[in-house]
Amino acid sequence: MTEKQFISLRAPKWKEFEKILAERPKRRLRRGLHETITFPRTYRNICRDLNDARAERYSLALIERLNRLVLMGHHLLYGSRVESPWRAVTFFTAEFPRAVRRFGKAVLLCHLLFYSIVGLTWLFALHSQDRASLVLGRNTAQSLLEMYDPTSPHFLKPRDVQTDANMFGYYIANNVSIGFRTFAGGALAGLGSLFLLAYNALFLGAAIALIDAAGFDGTFFPFIIGHSAFELTAVIIFALSGFLLGKALLMPGRFSRTEALRRTGGEVLPLVGGAAVFLFFAASIEAFWSSHIMDSWIKYAVGSAVWITVFLFLRFGGRGERQSS
Repeated sequence: MTEKQFISLRAPKWKEFEKILAERPKRRLRRGLHETITFPRTYRNICRDLNDARAERYSLALIERLNRLVLMGHHLLYGSRVESPWRAVTFFTAEFPRAVRRFGKAVLLCHLLFYSIVGLTWLFALHSQDRASLVLGRNTAQSLLEMYDPTSPHFLKPRDVQTDANMFGYYIANNVSIGFRTFAGGALAGLGSLFLLAYNALFLGAAIALIDAAGFDGTFFPFIIGHSAFELTAVIIFALSGFLLGKALLMPGRFSRTEALRRTGGEVLPLVGGAAVFLFFAASIEAFWSSHIMDSWIKYAVGSAVWITVFLFLRFGGRGERQSS
């Protein structure tokens, strides 16, 4: 290929890259997931063009032009670390809620499945500690009763956990374990995620019935209402994300399985990232707020506000941000 042919073929991409380099610093907070993914790919193509130009011994002016583009791209890609926190904020506040709305019907169906199982399990074990213990297991049931019994030394604290900081670490580990196990269940053709979602719903329904039968509902509900909006919503989103990946693996459609997984992975990435942040919020509230004793109406008021905030965030978050095409 002659230098003239090479320039004619590749120059439009170089001009496009120069435009990106000129505009990108001016709109740091407005980059979407699409641009974040495509910029490194474009940069690699410019690097390849530079290597080809050197190998073919093209003119020094052309090599210097490509070398300048590579240096500028390298600086922007690897040198602008100060942007990382803003990218993370934009990712959570804009990409995450938009992704939830993109899969709105599926998210709604997962919520209906989860809370229907919670309600049916609660009805099954209503007023019967024995039935609830049958679902939960005797040891787990006993631990729950000790945690919500106001006379217990473990009141509102897991066993062997005393300080708020230790509780935060405990809840982070516990919540992340539940969330990512639910997501990883998608490897079983998506059914593993749905099974774990149903299992968590069974657990919650049985726990509510157990606590209600023991008469500790006055401590249980004020405890969980503050963090449950973040935690339960995150678990449901993790389950949906795992199911979607499993579905892509089992039914790739007109794409190869690798391509279907790549495409679906890009779509569910905001869901997984946002759900992980939700679990962090849930652990923070559970450790530093939920476990502290105060008037129940205060906790109900704060908890209700959190539920409303989560709904409004997922419903309207990111609408003011310009989406990348």
